[in-house]
Amino acid sequence: MSQLPIRVVKVGGSLFGFAEFVPAWNVWLAEQSPAVNVLIAGGGKLADAVREADAVWKLGEEASHWLCIEAMGVSARVLAAVLPEARWEATWDRLLDTLASADGRQPILFSPVQFLSHIEADLPPRPLPHRWSVTSDSIAARLAQVLSASELVLLKSADPAGSVSVSAALRGRRFRRGGRGSEPRPLRQSATFRAVTGQSTGATVGRNANPSVSSSNPFNAPGNVAHAV
Repeated sequence: MSQLPIRVVKVGGSLFGFAEFVPAWNVWLAEQSPAVNVLIAGGGKLADAVREADAVWKLGEEASHWLCIEAMGVSARVLAAVLPEARWEATWDRLLDTLASADGRQPILFSPVQFLSHIEADLPPRPLPHRWSVTSDSIAARLAQVLSASELVLLKSADPAGSVSVSAALRGRRFRRGGRGSEPRPLRQSATFRAVTGQSTGATVGRNANPSVSSSNPFNAPGNVAHAV
């Protein structure tokens, strides 16, 4: 494994409607401490469409879960198109091989479909359930857990506070892993577009932590469009 720490970065689906995401991402990334960055994408409106279909046709939580996982794979392809400098990985073994020699200069964009459908359930301490309560934040936390990542960042859109005349800002929720079995330590919020601060809540990271995050809307929960406080 690389000598650098691993940082898992989840790009929220709400940011797919933010036209200035790419330059903002580049600024944000340049400001971060050295690490190997592993990106995953939220399901966004694609997952919303699955939720609507489930409400109408009663698909069931199991089927809806896997359709939302596939939506995350499509979102990852979209993100790869707008971040061509990122290295694409779609299988668990390839991701581990890449991490073994990564020097941190190139972000790794990981599509979690194969990992979730064939690998994740067999990894300790316990697998994610296949229900609506599991969000893309949960999946990012689970990935951070099994990779023993030192940091998890959730990038989300946010309305700016005060009279700042921009339509959206990038909000980063950070969680660092403490000692074995410890609770995650939330760090200060960060943003590259506008200063956005607030209390960090959400996914957990830790060898013995439960990565599930409750929400009534999977993969693109209302909380993913975060407002500055």
